[in-house]
Amino acid sequence: MHISGLPQIIRREINPEYYDILTEYNRLTGLSILVNTSFNMHEEPIIRTAAEAVAAFFESHIDSLALGPFLADNPNSTRA
Repeated sequence: MHISGLPQIIRREINPEYYDILTEYNRLTGLSILVNTSFNMHEEPIIRTAAEAVAAFFESHIDSLALGPFLADNPNSTRA
């Protein structure tokens, strides 16, 4: 198995919303790193629209989906 990563530097003046999310994540967890991955189902193209994201979400075992200002829990999740 090969795993690779691409580090990114986030600057508040360029992307303030994402910067603030990462800052709050660090405040809550003490961790200053976040793993971000593409969103797609096995053998499917990367999701590009909100409609595609919602469809994949309900067909998956993903626990939650954050989309814009919304956070939805998946009733199909296997999370206990």
